[in-house]
Amino acid sequence: VNDIIYAPKAGNYAALVFYQDKHGKFFAKVLDSQNDFEPNDSTRFAFGGFWALIKNNDIIKFDSKPKEPRSAAGIINNGRTLILLAIDKSNFTSKGSTFNETSSILYNLGSEEASMLDGGSSSSLVIDGKQISKAFPHVEVALSFGFFFDEPNDKPKTDESELKESKLDKSEIKP
Repeated sequence: VNDIIYAPKAGNYAALVFYQDKHGKFFAKVLDSQNDFEPNDSTRFAFGGFWALIKNNDIIKFDSKPKEPRSAAGIINNGRTLILLAIDKSNFTSKGSTFNETSSILYNLGSEEASMLDGGSSSSLVIDGKQISKAFPHVEVALSFGFFFDEPNDKPKTDESELKESKLDKSEIKP
């Protein structure tokens, strides 16, 4: 932010990078390794993640990992749309997910690229000040990051040809 680096690169971990094109529109990319990240004039923000989950519409497979709370980001519409995913783990509502299950969820939502973000007991999702998901047991951590969106007064018109059809079978969604 404002040419300030808040933390050094973390080796071969993935990065979620936001750019702004010459028309002022934002787009995002997932980099396989933070070592590949070199900011340029169009770079606006970069977040360190853990592993890339999807690259070029291909799911990256992992050895089996336990089901845990997860947070991840997926990108669709050539980087123009961001999906944020928080999966909790509690005694009552969710068993968490593996890396491969998290990848599959994002892929089925249409993600062309995706990265695992921080997970575990620090994963939570807050919308309009209301905590939607919370890991169990909940652990407060000093480090956090968030995405804040201001809704413009005039919502942009969406060109339907730019939207990618979701691969998610709507009949699989349960209320």
